Amino acid sequence: VLNVSVYESRAGNFERALQLLKLLTALPETPHMVYGALWARYLDWGRQAEAIGAARHLVRSQFSVAPHALDAMLISYEQLGLSEQADAWLALRRELGLDPLGFSELRMMQLMIRGDTDELSTELEQFTKLLESEGLTEQEGLQITRAEALFQLGQFDDVGDIIENVVGSDFESLVLEEGPGEVIDLMQQLAFCWQHAGRDREANDLLNRIDEFAMTSPMSLSSPPALSRYALTRALLGDREGALDALTKAVELGWSDYARLTNDALWRETIKWPEFDDVLDRVKAERDRQRSIVEAEDAEYDFLAEMRSTVSSL
Repeated sequence: VLNVSVYESRAGNFERALQLLKLLTALPETPHMVYGALWARYLDWGRQAEAIGAARHLVRSQFSVAPHALDAMLISYEQLGLSEQADAWLALRRELGLDPLGFSELRMMQLMIRGDTDELSTELEQFTKLLESEGLTEQEGLQITRAEALFQLGQFDDVGDIIENVVGSDFESLVLEEGPGEVIDLMQQLAFCWQHAGRDREANDLLNRIDEFAMTSPMSLSSPPALSRYALTRALLGDREGALDALTKAVELGWSDYARLTNDALWRETIKWPEFDDVLDRVKAERDRQRSIVEAEDAEYDFLAEMRSTVSSL
């Protein structure tokens, strides 16, 4: 059922995906991964206030055996621009046991969402030292994390080298192995780095392959995340009209990741054109509306205080 819900969401059938997951919440003992899936689907479709509701259920059911469930709260609050609350969830996550490398990685992810490049630069230095001290400089996943931080700091030459060395640029094979989402994000970063280095032919070839995938995959332009990625591909290819059209469609379906649009270096450097101002304003207004909902809920009931009390009693 979980796999079918993912398929339905990618195919643009959000309500069907939601219905399937909510059926599972009616089980006498709801599997914890159901709330994790609900959180992810709500985020995909821009319903961030509801994502936090699902994250609360996830945390209550899993924090004692899987403390990383708290990461969902941190990410959701940071995406809404509620950084003080996100910091509080990070501190609680650390109390539940988080090694220095894990903490540094999570902190960098938070700072990238926030767009705080000064703090990110400091944390990246700490992260790199920890990699060296623990002999993990060749670990591929951690190298990609480092590359993502370097990208946000504008060190595009270093990022291109890391991505090429770690995963290459065989887009089609990577999609088959890992799925399209994160692979497309990574390949778009690589294409941007190549453009920055004057390797326009290679960049355009890679972007056209990503574009071809979007045009031939039956589900690639059916959900907000897919449409937003397609918009970015078109923007990187210089197609302002196509990029604006795809991003507008994503927003109409609910996409509301204002933090990504304004704080992510790839988006920030790519959609500088004035044509995008109206859609940016719409995304900000929706983000602000949902933030108000979450702030009102928190004022009515302090879930963070509940979890602090629970953790202190362990």
